[in-house]
Amino acid sequence: MAFEIKNSGKPRQVRGTTAYKYRNLYVFGVFAVSGLSWFLFEQLPTTKKLNEKIKNGYWDRTPEENYRLEMIKNNFNPDTKNLKERKEEILSKNEDFVPIKI
Repeated sequence: MAFEIKNSGKPRQVRGTTAYKYRNLYVFGVFAVSGLSWFLFEQLPTTKKLNEKIKNGYWDRTPEENYRLEMIKNNFNPDTKNLKERKEEILSKNEDFVPIKI
């Protein structure tokens, strides 16, 4: 005798239930509140001032900053350049290096 396995309805579906309806209402409410808060934030005077500053180059780099960043990128920092020269001078002397003399 063959037994038929009855499908128990898994995976269960939420569609058509009251939970589905309230879940959708909750999500739409979250979207509405977040959109409204974004709109109000954009209307604040401080936000408008900040947008104007950004458009006018408030955070653009000055020529001095650009020069400093180029020096760092190319490793032309004066302190490290002097250290490299001193290292080359010491190595060019061709003396035997003895750290401790006994």
